Amino acid sequence: MFETSESIGSLAEALAKVQGSIESVKKTKKAEGKKFSYNYADIASVIEAVQIPLAQNSLALIQTPLDVRRIDGAKPEYIVTVITELMHASGEWIRFSTDMLCEREGAQGIGSAITYARRYALSALLMIPQEDDDGEKATYDGHTTAEMIGILSQHGISADDFANTVYGKPLNSLTRAEINSICERPTDGINFYLKKVDGGK
Repeated sequence: MFETSESIGSLAEALAKVQGSIESVKKTKKAEGKKFSYNYADIASVIEAVQIPLAQNSLALIQTPLDVRRIDGAKPEYIVTVITELMHASGEWIRFSTDMLCEREGAQGIGSAITYARRYALSALLMIPQEDDDGEKATYDGHTTAEMIGILSQHGISADDFANTVYGKPLNSLTRAEINSICERPTDGINFYLKKVDGGK
């Protein structure tokens, strides 16, 4: 979902100034798994970097969880939806949703997915550059479902609908190769999806 007010001229001008003034956010946090590790900037670091530039350009930001829905499959998984709204003093606004897969049950797992969705949406909206720590780069054996959901969300596409339309099966049944395909060649996958939705034209 991506919506705007009838006009966004003043907001766009203010947003351009914000994007040009935000300095890079250093990735001070590190996540480690059995097969991967990567550095990232947490939500607090991202918010700290944008608060003053937003205020100086008469912009306010709101991010709220909208929905948590269960995906039935071999194991229970959930998708959380976060709404991000950027508002300008002129009354103009931009609003969009970000879906994120939650692979852990319980409040902690859902809370982590919400935080990730907020950080992903905020960084994409404000074009926030994030520095890699020297000598430490992400290493992993493939892309994640959460990464795929984030890519599709930026284009206003539901990951559930994408999986069913393109692959004819639910999201949690996609193979690693299928997930890697959309993450590594998003333009091809999205164009194919849009053609299918448009009746193959």
